[in-house]
Amino acid sequence: MGVEDVMKEVSEELERLVSTKTVVGEAMEAGGKTIIPISKVSFGFGSGGGEDSKSATESSFGGGGGAGAK
Repeated sequence: MGVEDVMKEVSEELERLVSTKTVVGEAMEAGGKTIIPISKVSFGFGSGGGEDSKSATESSFGGGGGAGAK
């Protein structure tokens, strides 16, 4: 799996985990009032990788990246 594929997979999983239902929560009724749970979320991630050349005429490559949000 190349670096681009890893970064795409990580970002898709983070998008799934940090949804409005995860961060804000489901509204609920209690004592005639509507309660909406709120939480503060921050996250970060990094990823990197590389591939060695298969022959003397090919180039090796590597890369990485990261991101964070508050």
